[in-house]
Amino acid sequence: MTQTIAKPQTARDSWYDNAKAILILSVVIGHLATGDISPERDWVNSFGKFIYFFHMPVFMMISGRFSRGRVDRKEYGKAVVHLLIPYLILQTGMILLYSAMDIKTSGFSYLSPLFGLWYLFVLFLYSVISPQLCRFRFLFPVSILAAIAAAFLPSPLFGGFQRAVMFYPFFLFGYYTSSCSFVFCKKVWFRCISILFFAALLLFMMFFGTSLRMDLFTLKTVIADIDGSNHWLIALEYLLHYAGSFVCFFAIMGISPTRKTFFSYVGVYSVYVYALHLFFIVWLRYVTPAIPLPGKGWVLLYLAAGIPLTLLLASKPVRRIFRPFIEPKVNFQRLLETLPLKQK
Repeated sequence: MTQTIAKPQTARDSWYDNAKAILILSVVIGHLATGDISPERDWVNSFGKFIYFFHMPVFMMISGRFSRGRVDRKEYGKAVVHLLIPYLILQTGMILLYSAMDIKTSGFSYLSPLFGLWYLFVLFLYSVISPQLCRFRFLFPVSILAAIAAAFLPSPLFGGFQRAVMFYPFFLFGYYTSSCSFVFCKKVWFRCISILFFAALLLFMMFFGTSLRMDLFTLKTVIADIDGSNHWLIALEYLLHYAGSFVCFFAIMGISPTRKTFFSYVGVYSVYVYALHLFFIVWLRYVTPAIPLPGKGWVLLYLAAGIPLTLLLASKPVRRIFRPFIEPKVNFQRLLETLPLKQK
């Protein structure tokens, strides 16, 4: 789930590939955890909140980091080929799946991404608007103020645009720090701190997560829509989560191996895991809507199944089957000739 569909390269940064593998695994397990899988929901919900606290904000920061070249070169055509076209294909597939399963939704619109497809949608928007916006000197602090303001709107922005505003500071953070090596994250002392940080975050969520609202972690709603008598307290929780997300970037890099591992390929092809697991989760929730697992042991085994599922969806045979949908072959030169936006 980087800024483009990942392809094999002669030289890759295994450190970031491993980080993306960890993050996409957390995405899969997070979606498994948010299903109706246990009659004892509190601890499962708390575990889900632990994952949702960091996984997509950090993913967006890494995407911004590797979007720097495309944004600076104003490669609008590549954004269309690698982001917009796959999004349109996957959104169409999700619309058909929703219709086949008679899943009710507010409407089938390509401006309202279904389930987790918002990521490709907003990443395409960033690729189009950032070459123009990044000319402004104070864009990053302005984007933070805009994200905070969006949280206080009386109602969310239409479709995927609420998340587009809310996640833009994370994208810009990665964009502006793309030349930073962050070598301190590789130090033993920082790796120990990172492990302790995530252990503390997990314990906090398991003990106090029931009092927190999942809506705050998805960044797709507004504070006014969240049930609660004290909206100022909710706003404080939102701001703490927002600030904590930036800390989580460094903590993820702190626990990520720097050398190539057996799971590095998952990070290289994380877009396959991202796209395919969404359809699997929708299908799974439809066929097992009310069969909660009996006991924590079964729930843990169910969540752990996300590991082999992630490895499978990134595997070569699966990629070969679904490549036409996720990496469709497009005549890039011909597409550029027909686009109103031209590279400069």
